[in-house]
Amino acid sequence: MLTDQEASEGWVLLFDGQSLDGWRDFKGTTGAAITAPWKAEKGTLTSLGLGSDSTGYIVTDKQYENFIIAFDWKISDGGNSGFLYHVVERPEYKVPYVTGPEYQLIDDAGFPSPIEEWQKAAADYAMYVCDTTKKFSKKLVTGTLQRSSLTMSCGTLA
Repeated sequence: MLTDQEASEGWVLLFDGQSLDGWRDFKGTTGAAITAPWKAEKGTLTSLGLGSDSTGYIVTDKQYENFIIAFDWKISDGGNSGFLYHVVERPEYKVPYVTGPEYQLIDDAGFPSPIEEWQKAAADYAMYVCDTTKKFSKKLVTGTLQRSSLTMSCGTLA
């Protein structure tokens, strides 16, 4: 939910906490049913864990040029995902990660293989490592909770 002040300042909610309204499949049609493995569940935009390197991507219906995005995220034990931005949708691009940078979402401590600093949570994947002085994580029974802001290439505690 946005406060009255946030709304007056031009902030926009990307997720209403109840539905996938405003989202569509990568290179899909606005208004069409989402086929990617995502759902709105208990106020959370939830991946069902059925995507692959080449499937399972969703994008916002609207495009944003200049933005600040803030979100909390959870990931399953050993999980690996990401938040891609500045993605280009054209026929020659089969997947979004070939055009857009990826804010890495991963269980640093529980990932089953060794990972490099540029692969860890809050890194701009394969581009910039996270500023660990700004990284916040809290282990929960159900996974890892992270607070993130894409004002720069790394998470900041808002």
